[in-house]
Amino acid sequence: MPASGGGAAQTARRIAMQSFYRLDGLDRIVECGGDWDRFCLENGSPALLAHHVQGRMLWDHVDGIDMTSYLGAIFFHVRRSGKVFAIRHRCDSALMARLFEMSTEPAGEGLLVTHRLIWEERLHDGDWLPRMEDVVEAPRCSVCCRFHLDGAWVDPLRLSGRVLRPSAHCLCTACKQELRERLDEAAREGKGRAQG
Repeated sequence: MPASGGGAAQTARRIAMQSFYRLDGLDRIVECGGDWDRFCLENGSPALLAHHVQGRMLWDHVDGIDMTSYLGAIFFHVRRSGKVFAIRHRCDSALMARLFEMSTEPAGEGLLVTHRLIWEERLHDGDWLPRMEDVVEAPRCSVCCRFHLDGAWVDPLRLSGRVLRPSAHCLCTACKQELRERLDEAAREGKGRAQG
């Protein structure tokens, strides 16, 4: 997944932000905590505040078969191996690009999923107001937040003067491949420890 690129706003700032959710054995959200509500409000998602999502199935809040399969593969690996698995992902808003590390670990019969902010960066200068012709809709990868434009996956940090809005949520080939390789590596390490 790409790290910070270069766009209209070059200054990345580091902020201590960490949120988590706990799932039961059926993938029902039983607890949200840390900076969960703060992040929801800052990202313009009040419908996802803890009191709205606790008690509901996680899958009610996951958009599309690609992301369902992605998270399902991680959850299956953690439950089967009993080991922590961490991977980076982007969680951008219309104004901010954000890189997180998602760590998934066993917690009783369920899972504990923690998201730790690594960096965030403004996508546009603070006083810039887009015109309608500046807004472009395109499919967006739910993991790296790159948009599929003109046959290529483009990081919004690399585009100045345009606002990208998702027309659909999917997974790019690079993110699918990265997860496959990371899970294969973790499985090999687990077998090596078991045989050693």
